[in-house]
Amino acid sequence: MTAYELCFEYVEKLRVAVYDEDARVIVKTLLKVLANVIKNPGVEKYRLIRKSNNSIRILTDLYPQALEILTIVGFEEKTIDREQKLILDAQKENKELMETGLKVLKEAATDLNMAPGDIPQVSSYNKAQLDQAQTEARESSKNKKNFNLYKSSVQNISGTLTGNGSNSRMEDEVKALKAKHRKMIEDAGIPQRNLKIIPSGSGLNPRNFKSFLKTSNSGSGNAETKPKSDSAIVLAANKARRDKAKKNEKFQTKAMREMEQLKNTRVFTRTLIRIQLPDRSVVQAIFNPMEKLEAVATEVQKCFVDSIGNDKTFYFYTTPPKKKLDMEKRLEEQGLKPAALIYLGWDGSSPTGDYLREDLFVTSEDAEEFPSSQPLTEADKSKGAQPSHSSSSSSKKKPASSGKPKWLKI
Repeated sequence: MTAYELCFEYVEKLRVAVYDEDARVIVKTLLKVLANVIKNPGVEKYRLIRKSNNSIRILTDLYPQALEILTIVGFEEKTIDREQKLILDAQKENKELMETGLKVLKEAATDLNMAPGDIPQVSSYNKAQLDQAQTEARESSKNKKNFNLYKSSVQNISGTLTGNGSNSRMEDEVKALKAKHRKMIEDAGIPQRNLKIIPSGSGLNPRNFKSFLKTSNSGSGNAETKPKSDSAIVLAANKARRDKAKKNEKFQTKAMREMEQLKNTRVFTRTLIRIQLPDRSVVQAIFNPMEKLEAVATEVQKCFVDSIGNDKTFYFYTTPPKKKLDMEKRLEEQGLKPAALIYLGWDGSSPTGDYLREDLFVTSEDAEEFPSSQPLTEADKSKGAQPSHSSSSSSKKKPASSGKPKWLKI
C-alpha cells in the first residue's frame, strides 16, 4: 500500500463517518496542524498539542477517525504533568506521509467546497530547515521504539451518511423543508386585501396585534390573559436560560440547528400590514409575504381621494431607529410578517384637508385579526392536535366519590 493510498483510506473513513458540515471543520483543523509542522520543522510548539484545547478535544472525543489520521503521521498520546497531550516525536515522524496526508486533505477540502482561505498553500518541507531539525533530533534522540507504519487497527464503519451531491443527508432535508415552506406561501396566492382605514382618535393601538390573536381552541371564552407577576417573569427567564444552556451542551452543526428550527416553524401564508400616516390615521390590508412592498404602496394609493392624484409621492419606513424600506424587496425579506406596523412619509409637503376616502373608514373594533398559521411538518401537526384531545378527555365527568375509602368496612 502506497503512502497516498494509506492517507486516502483514513480520510475516506473520516468522511464516511460524519456529515459534510462536520467534515469541513475537522479537515480545516487537521490541515492547520499538518501545515504548521511542515512549515516549521523542529519547532517544538507545533509538535505538541494539548488535548484540553477545545477544538482538539471535540475532534478526538467525538471523531476518533481524526485522531487516527494524526496517529499515522507520527503523533502519540502521552500524559505529561497530569495533562494529556499529542506529541510528534522527530524520530517517529514520517515525512512522506506528512506531505501526502496534507495533499489528500487538500483534495478533500476542495471536494467539500471549502473556502480557499481555509486551505494552506504549503505543500512540502523547507529543505534547509528540515536538515537542521533532523540533525538536532539525531543528537537528542534516545533508544525509542520505531513507529510501525502498517500496524493500525481498521474499524468497520456503518453505511455512508452523505446525501445527494456534495451535501449531507441533513442538509438535503433542510433544503427540502425550506422549499416546502416557500411553496406553501406561493400556493396561497394573493389574498383578499380587506382594505380599511382606522381614523385617528378611534382608540386603536396600531402596535397591539395580540389583542386580535385567536386560536382554534379558544372557544367563546375571553382571550385576554392576566399580566404576569414579577416572580413569574423571573422564573420564566431562568427556565429559558437553563434550557438554552442544556441545548448548547450538545455539539450541533449548522444543518442540525436549522433542522430543529424548521421543525418548530409555523407557516404564515398571509401578513397583516398596518401603515400609520403622519396624522395618526392607520391604513390596514392583507398581503402575501412573497409580495413586494410596492404592492402595499398600490393599496395605500387607493385610500386617497381623487384630488390628491399621483402628484404626491411617499415612502415607507420603520422606527426606531428610522430605516427607509425598499419598494423592490419582498415583505418577508424586510421582516414584515406575519404582522407589521410601518410608517408613511411624504416627499415634500403633506396634503391638506380631507384626503382619505371616508367610505373605507371603520372603527377600531372592525380592525383585522392576527393572521393564522399552519404547521410545516407532520410532527408539529400532532403537537397541535394534542391539546384538543386532552381537553376533550378532561371534560368527561369523573364518578362522584362517596367520601369513604374502599378499605373501610362498617
